[in-house]
Amino acid sequence: GKSFVELRGVGGSSKLLADVKELDFGCIRVGTLKTLTFTLRNEGLIAAELQSTLSNGAFSTDMVRGTLEPGASTEVHVQFEPTGVNMYGGELRITWQGMQYGEEVVLPARGGGGFPELRVTTKTLDFGTALLGYPNRKLLSLENRGNAEAIVLAHTQCPNVSLEMADQAAVDSVVVVPPMSTLQLNVVYFPKVVEQIEAELTIFSADNKQNSFRVRLVAMVGVPKLVFEPEGVLD
Repeated sequence: GKSFVELRGVGGSSKLLADVKELDFGCIRVGTLKTLTFTLRNEGLIAAELQSTLSNGAFSTDMVRGTLEPGASTEVHVQFEPTGVNMYGGELRITWQGMQYGEEVVLPARGGGGFPELRVTTKTLDFGTALLGYPNRKLLSLENRGNAEAIVLAHTQCPNVSLEMADQAAVDSVVVVPPMSTLQLNVVYFPKVVEQIEAELTIFSADNKQNSFRVRLVAMVGVPKLVFEPEGVLD
């Protein structure tokens, strides 16, 4: 007699999606490197054998070829390194075997090359009578007149002086001032002993440490003392 074998299967394909629509590096100093990271996910049913291409040599990526399993994701790092003062544009294109027409991932990439121009016009920050055991703050303005972001570093030999953002948020290891803008920071003096200080805060751009600005810090520490009049009012 005849016998029948029932065959079942599920058709599927790979489908890659990125969690960003574009790669905007902003304007950075000529000769420096900036990296942006995005996530690429395979939402299809089969593994994707993929490859990527970039249309401009100022951009590069660590993911040229690879395999992405269904349901898996990976981080993709794209670097931008301008070689001159210019605006750069291109696109990152990711394709894979078996994809349908128009399914490829295309991310426009853009960035600019320039130079920062840091300015600090404040010469002295006088805290006056600083309160012992409390944070005493003075605003300091950092101006970047250049067309590239300025990475700013600071140094002082006074251990009780630190920097924070104007909204009192903590400062990371470096401060970035966008092109053609002014950024305000708090210089914080937190005295732990009664003292009188005359210190120096040095501000400089990470790309040009010779172009530094020195801000004089002056303070005299005081201790609050409450006086009630007439005497004995609390007795």
